[in-house]
Amino acid sequence: MTDDYDRYAHRKAVGGRYFKFYRSKAWRKVSYSYRLAHPLCERCQANGLYVQADVVDHIVPIRVDWSRRLDESNLQSLCNSCHWQKTKHEDPRASPSSYGG
Repeated sequence: MTDDYDRYAHRKAVGGRYFKFYRSKAWRKVSYSYRLAHPLCERCQANGLYVQADVVDHIVPIRVDWSRRLDESNLQSLCNSCHWQKTKHEDPRASPSSYGG
C-alpha cells in the first residue's frame, strides 16, 4: 500500500509541476503569440492541407527537457487530430479519454 501511495504522490508532485506550468502567465503568453504567428496545423500544412491549429505543442516534451518549455523553436501548432497522433506515438498508454477528450 505504501508503494502505491508513494508512486501516486510522486506522480502528483511531478504532474503538478507540469499542470502549474500550463496554467502560468508565461506559457499562456508564449502559446498565444505562437498561435497568432502560426494559425495552421504545421503537420497538415506539410502534407498540403490547410487545417486550423487547436493547440501549441512542445516538439520535445517538457518532461524530457524542461529547459525548453518556453523555447519557440521547440513549439509547433497542431490540430487536435495531429496532436492526439503525436501524443499516442510518444506514450502508447495515452488515449483521448485519459486526457478528458
